[in-house]
Amino acid sequence: ALAAAQVTVSPSVTPPVNAPTPAPAFSAMAVTPPVDALPPAKQRRANRIHVAKPMTQLPPEEIERLIMAIVVVRSLTGGLEQQIAWGMVHQVFHYKYDTAYLRNRWGALKHRFNDVVEKLQPEFRNKFIGAYERKEVPAIDFQHPAS
Repeated sequence: ALAAAQVTVSPSVTPPVNAPTPAPAFSAMAVTPPVDALPPAKQRRANRIHVAKPMTQLPPEEIERLIMAIVVVRSLTGGLEQQIAWGMVHQVFHYKYDTAYLRNRWGALKHRFNDVVEKLQPEFRNKFIGAYERKEVPAIDFQHPAS
């Protein structure tokens, strides 16, 4: 079964000697054998392995929501290290997305939006402190911040 899955790629035109060799369009390493082609012990293990699904894109309004959630959560609970409490971000999305998914999406988006977060955090913090002093927002129980 594995031999049938392998494909040989042979170029129809020979490139000039100095030309870089193009990468093959297909890699036999990317093809995994079907589970039934494995020995029985490995079949049981292969059936238990979670195959990661490709990450889907968040809609633009959800990206904005993720950015705002990170700004608020990092500002209020991040401490000096500015860590992100992913459980709280998960709550912002009403458990619509898995915590690991949100963390991975932020990892993919961070390079584009980290400067936005760095700019918004001081703005949010200053406005929140002012509102907190004026008692416009309820007191926060920092022992149980999610409540």
